[in-house]
Amino acid sequence: MFNLFKITKIILSIIASIFLVLLILCPLLQPENTIKSLTGRSGIIDNYPLSLRLPTPCQQVYFFSDIWCHQMSERSFFINGNQMPVCARCLGLFIGVSFGIILPFITRINVDEKIHKRILTALLAVIPLS
Repeated sequence: MFNLFKITKIILSIIASIFLVLLILCPLLQPENTIKSLTGRSGIIDNYPLSLRLPTPCQQVYFFSDIWCHQMSERSFFINGNQMPVCARCLGLFIGVSFGIILPFITRINVDEKIHKRILTALLAVIPLS
């Protein structure tokens, strides 16, 4: 039978996992020391010319991250000499969200399904605030 709640959890876990993998792979796959200082402000597109030079999936990741995060170099991790698309704090948020969505598929927690629906509704309601 069609269960919209389970399908929503599966779709969210796939999206979160793909985005997390791209956050880590994009700086790794770029030539060494090509993405150095992305420092800017959140909510503003500061590094658009840089993101245009990147391959398509990484272009979208760095473009989204430019809007989402301040990308301060001193607060960011570097992989392969390239700055990650988001700062360490935002990376921690994305890792937490990814594991938080995937964890219920791996382990069984005996909680009423109504509570799961309320938590999912609350998380979806927070999205416009970011």
